[in-house]
Amino acid sequence: MIHYSEPPSVEAYIQEAGRGGRDGGPAEAILIHCESRDPRPKPGPAPAPEPVPDARAARREAFLAYGSSGECRRERLLSLMGSELSSPCSGCDVCEGTARSVPEGLSELREFFGRNGSRFDIGQSARLLRQTAPETMAARTRLPDHREDLAMSSYLANPPTCAGAGLLSSWEEGEVSALLREALARGIVTARRGPLRKGRIFLAKAAASKPFRP
Repeated sequence: MIHYSEPPSVEAYIQEAGRGGRDGGPAEAILIHCESRDPRPKPGPAPAPEPVPDARAARREAFLAYGSSGECRRERLLSLMGSELSSPCSGCDVCEGTARSVPEGLSELREFFGRNGSRFDIGQSARLLRQTAPETMAARTRLPDHREDLAMSSYLANPPTCAGAGLLSSWEEGEVSALLREALARGIVTARRGPLRKGRIFLAKAAASKPFRP
């Protein structure tokens, strides 16, 4: 069961997510929440102060916070409904140890562009991030017998590479491209605009200040 946006209440979420297991088999519930970016301030008088949130808005904020709380998902959802978990959890990603503290692919992007800042554009970066090992490339590439194609065969078998290449080799091409576009839109990485190295991507200052895994 995948929720592309958050339901209006925790009760609605539990009811809708529970439909995935009505056949008695295992089911996975995924909630996708896109944090909206604050718009740029417009010139003019200061906006009026925001009203104090009502109980419904407060409950919604509490519901969204459970995803990043680091606590047991089941226990957190039940507590929002005024209940308690009566038995040990046996299903949420936090208790299973599979929960991610950062979005998928973010640490790989930080490492790759931390080593290759302003070297590649978005297309080159996507290819290098997905690059498989040279021996795998050679095994799946049919090398032609004609001598005039020898140079192209060598390129296909051993394409140009760099430090950090292949960090997302298990991803599909469209997934890596979507990740790079989202990172650009959110300001995690930036593309150069000037005449020198135009379009080459590098880490934004805020992202570059955070260490990437060796």
